[in-house]
Amino acid sequence: MKPHFLALLLAGCAAQTPAAPPPEATKVRAITAQLQDVPLEEEWIGTAEGKVNARIQAQISGTLLRQNYKDGSFVRRGQLLFELDSRPAQAALEQAEAQCAQAHGQVLQADSQKRAAQAARDQARDQKGQAQAAYQQALGQVEQTNGGLAEAQAHEKRTALDEDKIRPLLGDDAVTQQDLDNAVQLHEAARAQVRSAAGLVLTAEGAKASAQAQIRLAESAIRAAEAQIGTSEANRMTAQAQLKAAEAAVKQADIQLGYTRILSPIDGIAGVARVQVGDLVQPGTGDPLTEVSQIDPIKVVFNLPEQQMLAHPDRDWKKANFLIRLSSGKDYPAQGKFFSEDRGVAMATGSVKITALFPNPKQDLKPGQFARIRSRQSVAKGVILVPQEAIFPLLNRDQVAVVGADKKVEYRSVTLGQLVGNRRIVQKGLEPGELVVLDGSKSAQPGALVEVEKT
Repeated sequence: MKPHFLALLLAGCAAQTPAAPPPEATKVRAITAQLQDVPLEEEWIGTAEGKVNARIQAQISGTLLRQNYKDGSFVRRGQLLFELDSRPAQAALEQAEAQCAQAHGQVLQADSQKRAAQAARDQARDQKGQAQAAYQQALGQVEQTNGGLAEAQAHEKRTALDEDKIRPLLGDDAVTQQDLDNAVQLHEAARAQVRSAAGLVLTAEGAKASAQAQIRLAESAIRAAEAQIGTSEANRMTAQAQLKAAEAAVKQADIQLGYTRILSPIDGIAGVARVQVGDLVQPGTGDPLTEVSQIDPIKVVFNLPEQQMLAHPDRDWKKANFLIRLSSGKDYPAQGKFFSEDRGVAMATGSVKITALFPNPKQDLKPGQFARIRSRQSVAKGVILVPQEAIFPLLNRDQVAVVGADKKVEYRSVTLGQLVGNRRIVQKGLEPGELVVLDGSKSAQPGALVEVEKT
């Protein structure tokens, strides 16, 4: 067969072959990019803790007799948790009370001695007063008798002179014997008066000396009584000090007895007891008997990275509300409030510890439980949100699949912003109204024809 005839034959056969059908469009789910105002939230991993975690420690050594609560139960402040053997503490209290009573008796005895000494001093003062009055009276008598003695002595001198004058005249018959006898009698009488007055002076001086002696005796008794008062006061001070020490010992012993009853200091959940009945518990071991946690409200603690702290220097935590998403994926029904911010950045983690308080009336949150905690900080105006499932990495860039007007897929590089729930803010790369494929690269390749199912 000639070549030109073969070419014509082949051309005729080719003209008779039917054209291939157009490719079928792939069905994809897509959303329309829209501008919207989006509340911005930050999220952290938090740990629930009791607002107060009381480590229940033994204050004295003793044998555990009873556990008075059920492990894991709610207890009230002041509720009895444990009882220790109280007999040693009770004996120590009774001994301290006996010593206190003895010291009190010594105080009373010192008071009695002081009162007796004060009475003796008052009596001696009265005696001194009486002796001083007698002395003054004796002084008056001495002055009076001395005056009488002087007068008697002067009278005796005159009568002596009269006798001496008359006696020489008797021989001259100038006077009679009777005159001489009268002069002699007068002289003798005057001498008798002198002796009598001298006796009265001696008596008065004796009374004066006796009164002086009584004064000295009374003063000595006063000094002795005052010395006894000083001794009794010193004894009372010593006894009073011993009484105070004994009273302090009673209080201490009573406190020690109280320590045999171990009470809960707060309302909260009591943990599993770490001791058993019959164990010897001792203070200062560092191991608590149990722990009681106050969990209504409950603290949720999270670490705020330093970069976030610096990015919002004017953040007012006091106005912030906090939400919790539990590990089950459900949101905790109550909002939390800011409680505290640690004083500085932890060197080990480069973050600041923030604590929020959440109401927990049903005890749904437990100490040690992990949760995602988030807080709304601001509102982003007019931004595009894309579901996380629509974003995929390609050549170290974040990409989305966009459906063009020709219903063909185009891969578009985008700049992403903050994560909002399960969606991301797209800062660059998308325009409002564009269709974004939800399954991204899994649904269609670049240039593929697609049929869009909007969601």
